[in-house]
Formats: sequence, structure tokens, C-alpha cells
Amino acid sequence: HEVPIAPGAVFYLYTDGLIDQMGGPKGRLFGRRRLVETLTGLARLPLDEQKERLFAALDAWRGTQQCRDDMTFIAVRPEAAP
Repeated sequence: HEVPIAPGAVFYLYTDGLIDQMGGPKGRLFGRRRLVETLTGLARLPLDEQKERLFAALDAWRGTQQCRDDMTFIAVRPEAAP
């Protein structure tokens, strides 16, 4: 199978530990929706900056809560064909 990739597309792979972080004003999960909203706002930035800002957002969300689970996050932006 071949999947066409739009120029500038970014692919994200992550474990559930990322969305299972507790925090915020009501002590809730970071959640998939909040992750998608965060990544959507960062998608045009360089991948290194996306990583820094995403983990800063997670740290801010957790506040004083300890990291609840291990987190794996991979972002790939394929280069355009020559």
C-alpha cells in the first residue's frame, strides 16, 4: 500500500503514558483531545521546538503532580521528494 503524504505533514506516535498524566486545576488526565489541540498549535514549528513546547505544556499541566507513567513520543516530518 502506498499512502500519499502532503508536503509538510507530521506524523506523531506516542504511548498512553503521555495522555495519562494527571494535573490541571481539577486533577484530571491530560487526555487525547488536549494532546491533539496542543500538537495542532505546534505543527508548523521545527520538531525540536515542538518537543520542547509539548513537554513544557505537560510539565505545566502536571504542576506538582509526579509523572504518572513513562512517556514515549516520536515525531516524523518526511522530507519532500527531490
